[in-house]
Amino acid sequence: MIIAHVGRFAAPGFTRRVRYLLAAFAYFYSFARPALCDSCRAAKPHTPTAAEDAYLHGKFTEAENLFRQGLAENPNDPVITAALVRSLLRQQKVSDAAVQIKSAVAAAPKSAVLLTALAEVQYRQGLIVESGQSAAAAYNEDICYARVHLIRALLASLNSMYATERKEITVAHGLDPYDPDIRGRWIETLPIEQRISELKRYLGEPGGLDEKEHKGAEDYLERLEKVSTGPVRRCRLVSTANSTKLQLESILGYQLRTRSWALMAKLNNTSAKLELDTGASGLLINRKIADKAGLKAVASNEVSGFGDSGPLKGFTAFADSIRVGNLEFRDCLVEVNDRNDLENADGLIGTDIFEDFLVSLDIPLHFLELSPLPARPGETPHAASLQTETQIQNPSADVHSDATENGDSKSGENKATVSSEKQEVIGPKDRYIAPEMKNWFPIFRVGHDLIIPGLIDKTDMKLFIIDTGSEAMILSEAAASEIRRIYESPETKITGVSGEVKHVYTGGAFNFRFADKSMSTREAAIFDLSSASTDTGVEISGFIGLPALKLMTIHIDYRDGLMKFDYDPTTIPGDRGFGEQ
Repeated sequence: MIIAHVGRFAAPGFTRRVRYLLAAFAYFYSFARPALCDSCRAAKPHTPTAAEDAYLHGKFTEAENLFRQGLAENPNDPVITAALVRSLLRQQKVSDAAVQIKSAVAAAPKSAVLLTALAEVQYRQGLIVESGQSAAAAYNEDICYARVHLIRALLASLNSMYATERKEITVAHGLDPYDPDIRGRWIETLPIEQRISELKRYLGEPGGLDEKEHKGAEDYLERLEKVSTGPVRRCRLVSTANSTKLQLESILGYQLRTRSWALMAKLNNTSAKLELDTGASGLLINRKIADKAGLKAVASNEVSGFGDSGPLKGFTAFADSIRVGNLEFRDCLVEVNDRNDLENADGLIGTDIFEDFLVSLDIPLHFLELSPLPARPGETPHAASLQTETQIQNPSADVHSDATENGDSKSGENKATVSSEKQEVIGPKDRYIAPEMKNWFPIFRVGHDLIIPGLIDKTDMKLFIIDTGSEAMILSEAAASEIRRIYESPETKITGVSGEVKHVYTGGAFNFRFADKSMSTREAAIFDLSSASTDTGVEISGFIGLPALKLMTIHIDYRDGLMKFDYDPTTIPGDRGFGEQ
């Protein structure tokens, strides 16, 4: 049982701290950036040392030991130190990496190599402002050091600065195309055809991937090849309407209490009840609905998440038509598998697929509204689509906007056909804050995850994922243990994509503060969130779930990484106010 209470405003000092944190990145990039001059020399290929070879083959423990031997023979060598730190990070030994790099930087505070490694460690720790400061210091010391542009690219992506990200990663690759981390990130920015070619070469050589990562890259390549073959099928809006508002339906859980919310959609005229989830990505349906809709497999895939039972196997397929409210989309990719955590629903729809729309999720009054995003100054609006290919399309890569020619179909509805002659290539854009959105909160974004800084009681600022699909407020063991002792709670059951979480703990009442809101909860589910931190690349201390979010209207601008949280107690029916979840 969880008791939740949300306040309208967090302490003004906290709100100022959050806005400073989220605005700090723009400050670090506001300095005049001198162009790379002729004195910057690109790296040349070299025979890797034994330690580097172990790293390239994904043997990070062996690499650590060899780098330590090398450091013993060459004390204070910045290149070996930075390589050792990265081998520790690849093993998720974040604390050890922090100790190692802080000691090295103290001894050589002007080393661009060490400052960059420090920025990488701070990024993984979730210390984003500090990472930006270290990256800026490294940049000022040596603009020609390739990896400083890599960390700047990561910071840019985190802050929805996708044009800046691509500029930085292009520079990094130009300076050192042999660095496996730079090369992997650069490949993601390429058009699909070139991405396939480069990814094949990348996988054919040692690239610093462990066995699991290599398998994931192979599966990703398979999907790219299957999707890219045959006729071009790009998900696009074909209805004349460009906005919609639809009623949400409750999904009941334990003791017939609402555990989540769903929308009704149609796939090839087959109705499906889809759980709406800000913590998920894409559009997923079960095999029963896929069979009724006549969907055919394009490529195999795996999905994973919370739980200790491993990933689930499934496949991807194209839906000829998807209807959400009065919006209709054509030729959209969907995922198919039988997730064991979806009860009383036919599938799941991540709100990130509505990236081309302004998303307003009014949970107290049970509505989802999709409306056009504010136009950027001087930009011609492009046709909206459902972003169901989120695992294929990188936001820092070029996208195709398909011009459409409307005509009357047999049903009397306006349809659209793709005009290959009018396809426009649109490059990545940086965050735009429209005047009417100046009071929205910039957030961090990694893939589909919406990440926001917050506080638990009186701890330091930490990072949380906004997750309407979570029935509970969730804390990591590390974050909760900073506050008080925690105790295993066998009666608390948490089930995710990968089955049931084996060890769940509790620790009493906690106070949360995020954006301009504060919340108290009698208890939170506490368990190991290291997989979330590994997947996002930053330390995740918890998930802000339905106990808080069900009391608010959540506005999301995925394109620009902006959110707003509205809390109005007068809109909350008496039986849905503060109390048990």
